[in-house]
Amino acid sequence: MTAFKIKWSVLAKSNLKEIHDYIKYKKQSPQIASIVKNAILHEVKSLETHPERYPLEFYINAFTHENYRFKTVKGRFKVIYRIQNSDVRIIRVFHTSLDPMKLTDI
Repeated sequence: MTAFKIKWSVLAKSNLKEIHDYIKYKKQSPQIASIVKNAILHEVKSLETHPERYPLEFYINAFTHENYRFKTVKGRFKVIYRIQNSDVRIIRVFHTSLDPMKLTDI
């Protein structure tokens, strides 16, 4: 079994921090912020094995014709990633209430 290496884009790292900070400060729930952040990190780490098991991201692939995939975390957050050789590149993390058609920075 091939182990893939996880690589985070600058944007994805920023997205994770924004999610954490929003929950911690705006929702005033530091404990939930940590739980969500750790859940996202755990699910991303699980992509080290068989990252192709998750579905293709239709909206992005329709425009880019690339191999973007997604994984949802806790049913509320979506992790967009791309498999490149032996790497899994985390491209973006966002709340599922956001319209993926409006994400122009992928």
